Amino acid sequence: MKKLIALSLIVVGCTATTPVVYGVEVTRDIAFTDSLDLDTFAPIGHDEFPVVVLFHGGSWYGGERTDVEDFARLLASKGLVVYNATYTVGGAGGGYPQSYEDIRCALTQASELSRGAPLTVVGYSAGAHLASTVALSGEAFKSDKCTSAATVTLNGFVGLAGPYEADRYGPLLASWFGNTLQTDPDRWTLGGPYGYLATAAKIPFVLVHGDQDQVVQLGFSDDFDRLLVANDFEVSYDIIEGADHATIVDPLADGPAVADVIFTLASLASD
Repeated sequence: MKKLIALSLIVVGCTATTPVVYGVEVTRDIAFTDSLDLDTFAPIGHDEFPVVVLFHGGSWYGGERTDVEDFARLLASKGLVVYNATYTVGGAGGGYPQSYEDIRCALTQASELSRGAPLTVVGYSAGAHLASTVALSGEAFKSDKCTSAATVTLNGFVGLAGPYEADRYGPLLASWFGNTLQTDPDRWTLGGPYGYLATAAKIPFVLVHGDQDQVVQLGFSDDFDRLLVANDFEVSYDIIEGADHATIVDPLADGPAVADVIFTLASLASD
């Protein structure tokens, strides 16, 4: 269901009047492959907290998990255990299928660390494209390079300003897929979420996008929402009035309200 929300107005009140509920304990550099690590941001308390695995953006060829560390800390302060993970970016030798296998490895490690708790996957920007593909693909990207072989149970997926259709970027992603779209269309199909919609398990989806985003156009989320609904997924689609690409994960802007949206979905696993 598509909703236009003036979240920026709500955030002003939240940041001014709402105290942080939980302190946050950070554990860094937990290996999930021989070369990749994740960080844990956990609320300090005695409760059982819902679990989120967060993947950064960076236009496929850049970015790192520290880019969304402040957002991870914000999520944890609201009562979520957050595994802030990375993947091999294109500028460091990543691409299809290696980077997708990295994401799968991060999920298996998070599952092991959380003792099999259902995981809510959150992807931002290019990370939303990659993580949604892995979330829908079942075990297609299983790899023996993973540190853990734990079973992954998904509670749902949250996509933040995601560019879900790689075809629109054409030559930009040719090196990512190792070939052009025209030469090897199957790799492009299997490297995006659309290729799995017909056969994937019907986990809940939440899409969030700012209506002032000039980096990733709103139409990407419009189209993904339409196709998810057509394939019988449960979808909540939140368009944030006045938000741009950066503000939706900024704790000093729209981030707190977006965190509340994520908390709502992640908490379903505890009900």
